[in-house]
Amino acid sequence: MKHEARVRCELVREKARDEAQRIVAAARQTAQEKRQQALDEGRRSANAYRENIRQRAQSEAGRATMTMRERVVDRILDEVHEELRAIAHGPRFPEIVCRLLAEVMEEAPGETVVLAPPAHTGACRQWLDAHDKADVPVEPEDRLWDGVAVTDVARSFRLTNTLTSRFEKCRADARKAALQRLFGEQP
Repeated sequence: MKHEARVRCELVREKARDEAQRIVAAARQTAQEKRQQALDEGRRSANAYRENIRQRAQSEAGRATMTMRERVVDRILDEVHEELRAIAHGPRFPEIVCRLLAEVMEEAPGETVVLAPPAHTGACRQWLDAHDKADVPVEPEDRLWDGVAVTDVARSFRLTNTLTSRFEKCRADARKAALQRLFGEQP
């Protein structure tokens, strides 16, 4: 009996040892799978984080490049504006102001008053006299430095024809053309 009890104990012990080894092996396998899953998730997360950082850096670089390009184009357009100012103060401007006056007079309805830069009221007066419009008054307008305007006596409308207003009408196209010419791309 002792022998049988010992054999049974040995069988129970072997069964318990086998069961313990199976449990430990299963626990190790589960731990290894979870470790691998955690590593894979960590790699995916790190890759996603790196991609996010790369995309943000690329986006920021794109914005910085566009800002630089816009500043370059803005400087060019500002230089154009300064060149218009130089033209308006140059010796050929009386001829130009008369051409601007001729254009605006074609659009002017009825009795009008011409508003001109103070330094060029004489040139406007001469043009009006030479074109059978001696009855149209010319008044100096300090705010007009690069062109003329036509209004009625009651000041109910105003047609303006200045170098600046003409430039502003095409400024967006000039911006696109400058970006294309300087940087070779469509904005």
